[in-house]
Amino acid sequence: MKILDGRSLSKQILDDLKSKIDSYNQNTIPPKLVMVMVGDNPASISYIKQKQKSAAKVGLLTEVLNLSQDLSTAQIVNEVEKLNYDNTVHGILVQLPLPVENPEKIIDAIDPDKDVDGFHPFNVGHVFTNKDLEEMAPCTPKGVIKMLEHYQIPIKGKHVTVVGHSNIVGKPLAVMLLNRDATITVCNVYTSDLKAETLKADILISATGVPNLIKKDMVKDQAVIIDVGFYKDENGIKGDIDFENVKDKVSYISKVPGGAGPMTVACLIENTIIAYEKQISN
Repeated sequence: MKILDGRSLSKQILDDLKSKIDSYNQNTIPPKLVMVMVGDNPASISYIKQKQKSAAKVGLLTEVLNLSQDLSTAQIVNEVEKLNYDNTVHGILVQLPLPVENPEKIIDAIDPDKDVDGFHPFNVGHVFTNKDLEEMAPCTPKGVIKMLEHYQIPIKGKHVTVVGHSNIVGKPLAVMLLNRDATITVCNVYTSDLKAETLKADILISATGVPNLIKKDMVKDQAVIIDVGFYKDENGIKGDIDFENVKDKVSYISKVPGGAGPMTVACLIENTIIAYEKQISN
C-alpha cells in the first residue's frame, strides 16, 4: 500500500507557481484573488483563512470581501459584477454555502474568465467537452486528476466508481475521468446497493462527508482509493473511508487530512494564475 500524498504534491505545485508569481508581482498590475464571503459561517471563515495562508506562502495577493447575509441576491450579484469590471482583480471565488435563495444566480454572475472555482456554466461546459478545455476545471476534481497522474495510476479502461454526485466534486470529476476513457459509475444517497457498485471499482473515489462510509468489505483487493470526504467533530477530522481497516487491502490510498484538501487549494491558486495570464494576454 502506498499513500497518495496530496500535501507533498501540492507543495510541489505551489513551489512551481511561486517563481511565476514572484515574476508577475513585478508587473504594474500583479495577480490578485478576491474571496467573497456572505455572512459569518465559522466553517467558511476557516476555509477562507486556509486559502489566504496558502496564497501568502507563494506571494499571491488576496482580499476578502465580507458581505452581510441580510443582502439580497441582487445586491450580492451587484458586488460580484463590480469585481468583474475591476481590472486589478483576476480571480473571484464565492465561498459556499451561500445563505441566500438562488445561490446559482451569484455563481452565474461571475465573469467566466475570473471564475477560479470553475463553477460557472461556461467553464463547466468546457469540462464536458474534452480534457483540452479543462484549464479552469473545478479545483477538487482537478486535484484528484493531478494526484492520479502524478502517481502514474492508469485511468484509461479502468472502472471508476465515484460516490457522491455534487456539482462541486462528483459530477465534474466523473466527466473528467470519462474524458480520459474510464468507465464510470456514479453513486448517490439513492443508490440501492452501494457495496455492489464500490466492489466493481479499480479506482474508488468517495466525496460524501459521511464518516467511515466505505468499509473494508466494500473495497476490491488492490483498488486505488481517493477520499474526498471531510467530517469534523470533537474527535477530529475524518474522511469517507474507514482508513485503518481499508489501507492494507488496497494498492494506493489518500488520507484525510493530507490528501484531496491541499490539492484543492493548490489548484485554486493555479487557476488564479491561469486566469491572470489569460487576462493580461488580452
